[in-house]
Amino acid sequence: MLAVDRITEDGTAVFSGELLQPGEVALTTGDTYTTPWIVITACNDGLDGVAHSLHAWERSLPAHPASQPVTLNVWEALYFDQDPDVVLDLVGRAARLGVERFVLDDGWFHARRTDTAGLGDWWVDRSVWPDGLKPLADAIHDHGMEFGLWFEPEMVNPDSDLYREHPDWVLQSTGRLPLPHRNQQVLDLTNPDAFAHVLEQISTVLGECAVDYVKWDHNRDLLEAGGTLRGGAPAVHDHTIGYYRLIDALRERFPRIAWESCASGGGRVDLGVIEHVSRVWTSDMTDALSRQRIQRGMVQSVAPEYLGAHVSATTSHQTGRTYTLAFRAATAVFGSFGIEWDIRKASESDLDELSRWIAWYKAERGFLHSGRVVRLDVADPAVLAHGVVAGDRSRAIIAHVQYEESSSNRGVWLRIPGLDPEARYALRWTGPQPAGDASRPDWDPILPGGPLGFEGMRPNRIMPWYFLVACADGTVAGYGVRVRPNALCFWQADTAGLTLEMDVRNGGAGVVLDDEPLDLATVVARAYDDADSFEAARRFCTAMCDDSLLPDGPVYGSNNWYYAYGVSSADNIAGDAAYLASLTADNAVRPYMVIDDGWQSNHRLGDYNGGPWRSGNAKFPDMAGLARRIADQGVRPGIWVRLLLNEDPSIPDDWRLPNGCLDPTHPDALAYIREDVDTLCRWGYRLIKHDFSTYDLFGRWGFQMNPWMAAESDWHYHDRSLTAAQVVKRLYEAILEVARPYGALILGCNTIGHLGAGLMHIARTADDERDLVESLRIASERPSHLRPLDWEHTDCPETWGEDADARDDGDGLRTVHYDWYDARGINYTTTPKRYISYLAFDE
Repeated sequence: MLAVDRITEDGTAVFSGELLQPGEVALTTGDTYTTPWIVITACNDGLDGVAHSLHAWERSLPAHPASQPVTLNVWEALYFDQDPDVVLDLVGRAARLGVERFVLDDGWFHARRTDTAGLGDWWVDRSVWPDGLKPLADAIHDHGMEFGLWFEPEMVNPDSDLYREHPDWVLQSTGRLPLPHRNQQVLDLTNPDAFAHVLEQISTVLGECAVDYVKWDHNRDLLEAGGTLRGGAPAVHDHTIGYYRLIDALRERFPRIAWESCASGGGRVDLGVIEHVSRVWTSDMTDALSRQRIQRGMVQSVAPEYLGAHVSATTSHQTGRTYTLAFRAATAVFGSFGIEWDIRKASESDLDELSRWIAWYKAERGFLHSGRVVRLDVADPAVLAHGVVAGDRSRAIIAHVQYEESSSNRGVWLRIPGLDPEARYALRWTGPQPAGDASRPDWDPILPGGPLGFEGMRPNRIMPWYFLVACADGTVAGYGVRVRPNALCFWQADTAGLTLEMDVRNGGAGVVLDDEPLDLATVVARAYDDADSFEAARRFCTAMCDDSLLPDGPVYGSNNWYYAYGVSSADNIAGDAAYLASLTADNAVRPYMVIDDGWQSNHRLGDYNGGPWRSGNAKFPDMAGLARRIADQGVRPGIWVRLLLNEDPSIPDDWRLPNGCLDPTHPDALAYIREDVDTLCRWGYRLIKHDFSTYDLFGRWGFQMNPWMAAESDWHYHDRSLTAAQVVKRLYEAILEVARPYGALILGCNTIGHLGAGLMHIARTADDERDLVESLRIASERPSHLRPLDWEHTDCPETWGEDADARDDGDGLRTVHYDWYDARGINYTTTPKRYISYLAFDE
């Protein structure tokens, strides 16, 4: 209870305390009464500041979750219709999506076919689960998931064995039962016998089934809640203490179980309960639109990682409203993410998208559940915006929610509190959903195309190596350089022509050439009037590279990085190879089993992933023997290596670059690298996946190379006569030369495809090849576009179509022509303000 009173004499007073009924707490001489905690916090930055102070306290609690698993609850999929075969089918489907916790909800216990019976009889109903719940728990654990189970410990149905034996164990005033709600009454936890009974029954189930998580529900109010041992006197205070005692007793008996507080949704979510649980169910209203405001309000007092937020059915069971999966998932991912949906009814495309949302949540939950929650003030009442800002102000993730139809289409400004006003930030779309899908494609002049789609001509756009132009007459033109040039190349295009930029530096400094000329690149230009964009791209790439190095047959198999992440062993790998062999027993072309990071002698998980590369560690004691074990099962051995990062103390300092990595232009360092590759091949590995070389050679990730791969500085390679492109090729050539006699394939990862074409059999394309396939598909179907009219004022055009002052192009459109090229040259900044496909200029 909270009251605020303005008193003339004393000013404003705030009163707070427990709301007790008459006679609920009676004190005699020597008795004491402890009030609930009164929590007071103040700040000077609004409600978000108040929320942050509460979240910081909650994150210090012993019960606070270290990480919230992706949860699937079967309630809205099955309700009371539990069939073991159906549930087991859902278990397999959930595991394939990436779910980490599977929860069996209401309906598993004695006589619980509807909400009219069974509460209080906490033993498994053998008519539904003939073998009990242990086989289900085992199946869930075998799929690598946690097993969760629903209880409502404080409730009892009149139609139950417990009530028929102990009707006096129900909270009630003298002589009558409270009005029923959901066909149930409340068990009196102030009664020691009732308390002990429910504690032992629940303990028995938890012990038999290896439960990892309990959803503790509470689906009715405490109405006329009198204790029978007290003559019907009010007992809510003592019952609440009994609830805390009961859950704490169970937590002590089962310390590995995580506990959720659920009470018809959010009916029991407060700062007292938070000290005893690691999750709360925010609301039984799972409609995503309604959840936007529910979660926005709930996060005022409870940190988002506690708030259960699930992707429900396409059409809401509560409201009948229908939403896209993207909207439902984006609503849920800021909380404790889960699924409340019969995924058997989901389409393959929905399941694919849902799996990508799950992967995104897993990647970002550490940040989402540790940063400072912000709720932005937006001028448009139809728009909601909220998100999370890092404690060090280095990054933020913000959700822009179009809650209702806006009165205009002018958009809104999002002013993000908590960022560093003097820092530079890269603004990037995040999440599995393409940015273009956030608006109506049929209303936008630029359709979503992904990284390979055609876009309107943009000044300053950087196009590495080559690009394609879709002309209005249907012709597709390509401009590029032949593979393996001696310079790092990119193109720019405007209405006046094309510009090819070539970086011939040696590291961050200039190259030192002798009197011999250096051929930088061979330009390739083609036009195709008989092919769509995809076919034109295929032909043009063939023109740039007519000497591809291809494997003899299909290359497929398993790489253990994305399910082991460096935590593995020789026996794990051998087991994976055996499983792979069993899946491909009838295939003439045999698969590869690639051992990723974690096998090398000096590997330190999360700290160091470099060499030496000439022996394994304790978990991989015999690398040659492991290659034989893999091969003996009919699987081809492969191995991962980061050749340029090596802390072998015998390596002299002058073999190294300024960043500590090996310099392949030093003859001795290159010989050392060649010997490492030879070691891997002699062990018996026939696919060499070499990684990180681009980062190790240039000191930048790809998104930082805009447009230059290395920043301007005085650093250079040992051999100053080589351009950076030649340095890269020298490394690739050495690796291939050593591996070729063994018949080993080369897989380049974090490599430069245009320089590696012809020097490696396979190149890693992206972290998620599904995006690449979709981009190629869209590019092949791409129509022509309207032209931008305002590009002389901005490098992000927003005005498209006709202009009365522009020249008629003869196709019904008038276009402003723009030429950004300056014959005197352009001064590019090596630290651009934005890390996207535009060039930043020095002013």
